[in-house]
Amino acid sequence: MRALAATTIASIPTAAPLTPRAPTRTPAGDQAPTPPIPSPTPTQVSVWQSVSQSAPQPAQSAAVQYTVQAGDTLLAIAYRHNVSMAAIQLANGMGASQIVRLGETLTIPAEKIAPDESPFWIVHITQAGQTLSGIAQMYGVSTAALVRINQIADMDALHVDQKLIVPLTSLFVGAEPTSRPVAATAAATAGQPAAQPTARATAPPPPQLAYSDVGGADAFRARLLELHNAERAAVGVPPLVMSPLLQQAAQLHAQDCAARGFGSHTGSDGSTSRIRIARAGFTGRITGENWAFGRSPDRVFDMWFHQEYPDGPHRLNILSARYTEVGFGIADAGNGGFYFIANFGAP
Repeated sequence: MRALAATTIASIPTAAPLTPRAPTRTPAGDQAPTPPIPSPTPTQVSVWQSVSQSAPQPAQSAAVQYTVQAGDTLLAIAYRHNVSMAAIQLANGMGASQIVRLGETLTIPAEKIAPDESPFWIVHITQAGQTLSGIAQMYGVSTAALVRINQIADMDALHVDQKLIVPLTSLFVGAEPTSRPVAATAAATAGQPAAQPTARATAPPPPQLAYSDVGGADAFRARLLELHNAERAAVGVPPLVMSPLLQQAAQLHAQDCAARGFGSHTGSDGSTSRIRIARAGFTGRITGENWAFGRSPDRVFDMWFHQEYPDGPHRLNILSARYTEVGFGIADAGNGGFYFIANFGAP
């Protein structure tokens, strides 16, 4: 990876140190004011992070084709088009995968699955031995919700590889499929015998990336820690302390995002943040992750903290009293921007 000179980083203006401000919680019964959101440029896309790039738009009257841009995630695309991830997964034969690829064209369905559809809804593919109640427990939803959304008449009639829509209200972080289902071959559709299924391939090994920093990364990390702890102090939450192990996990994931040219919570080997943090040797029971693409720590923090006001997942991670430690990864994207990763944890 090309290392960025320290003089380039140093040339980026850094805001003055923050003074903890008074809490801005809205009294019960009042509506929280929504601060103005600056219009992001193509290089200011966040995941969870690019979800906050724009407010959801009214559902379109006809299906549209959308080309995946740098920094896009399935959740961001769903949020932008006011449909669920499940709707996009079903329309594009993605199975349970949430992986989108730069330049890929996706069909965005015109109609909602249900009036209360949320961008966080996903597809679950049933496995042998699973029950509806067990699936509901896995995702933290009610069995009744699964029955209603999927119009299930017989709760005992699930079959292997059945597609179920899971009506989530927040992002579920679980094991991500490493590939999409393979479409039927021409021979099979022409009446020839289809190939017999083979055993599932083992997950690929972690990316072989050596830990390396761009020039000025420590200054970026110090600024991010300052910004995080100023907002935590404003609401009476204890400050975060830097964790070398969380930093290791965050930095390697930032480098992985830069190497492949797009950011995601899913590593190039299909890993989740929890898996990557465990690989780094962190044994805490609670972990979390924010990621973003931007030009400075101040701009990235602003995206995390303000663009999903007041209850966005990035903001909740920043203010969560459950977390006591944090590590930041910064990798040069090669176009004037950087991939920023924040990994949170607690013993």
